[in-house]
Amino acid sequence: MIYRGAILAAAGAWTGLQALPAAFGSVVLGIALGALVPRLLRHIADLPTAVISQFASTFAVWILADMLSLSPVITLVCYATTLARIAPSRLDATSRIPSYAVWDVAVFVLNVLAFILAGLQLRPILTGLHNIIGGRAFASRLPCSL
Repeated sequence: MIYRGAILAAAGAWTGLQALPAAFGSVVLGIALGALVPRLLRHIADLPTAVISQFASTFAVWILADMLSLSPVITLVCYATTLARIAPSRLDATSRIPSYAVWDVAVFVLNVLAFILAGLQLRPILTGLHNIIGGRAFASRLPCSL
């Protein structure tokens, strides 16, 4: 949705109202799926299968929102918020605690990956700034960045 909006803005065809139906649809879809998916997944008794189903359903929500030309990010935020409100009352502790542990590890790994990718881009950015600003002025402002 954001990318499409940027393309339309660059072409001069963007009116701010075009994003409203997609944003509203994303919220509705996220909340609806957040209420529906736990009802479908609560019948899975095997813990590893339940955790894999949680991951798969999250990706399925993203793919569905993208196929419907909605915002996958807004849809997933609403989906996750709805799940966070509903899931603790519908899952027993024996499946909820390991599930939370798996999701915590997944979030940690994604954060590490994001910082690694940002760090890999830092040197080319600083080199480009060095070429634009000049060596002495740049080196005196950022002495320990490289």
